[in-house]
Amino acid sequence: MMRDMTKGAPLGHLFLYAVPLLLGNWLQLAYNAVDSIIAGRFIGQDALAAEGVAGPVMNLVILAISGLCIGAGVLMSEAFGAKRTARLKETLATTLLFGAALCCAAAALGCALTPWVLRALAVPDSIFGITGIYLRITFLGAPFTFFYNALAAGLKSVGDSKT
Repeated sequence: MMRDMTKGAPLGHLFLYAVPLLLGNWLQLAYNAVDSIIAGRFIGQDALAAEGVAGPVMNLVILAISGLCIGAGVLMSEAFGAKRTARLKETLATTLLFGAALCCAAAALGCALTPWVLRALAVPDSIFGITGIYLRITFLGAPFTFFYNALAAGLKSVGDSKT
């Protein structure tokens, strides 16, 4: 649902826009906590250690994707606010195509360089293999993470934070 946030009370618009975002972030934090509990208690300490080692690398990938999508979202918001629908569509399409190519290349490169990354992080031999699997899954998931974030940025750029 596109909402014109240029008309009406700004505080009300901000509140209605921010609440779904906050709820989504809280759910993500809860998911991360439950994921760590399950990994540590049911899969084993090695899995929890692998998750801990791979976490910073995973965060770098996700933050790079998020930054790219936030930047694209600014351009889309600008086009939407100026009522330039063609420019909005063009920006979204360019973001999706460029991001798909970039993330697929990063996924392939990340998978190929995983052993090097693990050695650079001085990962112990006992969890080297499982950490490598975890990192490769992270890299292979990057294009999907990108598409989610790009489409979410597109929706947010037109005032839809619920969808």
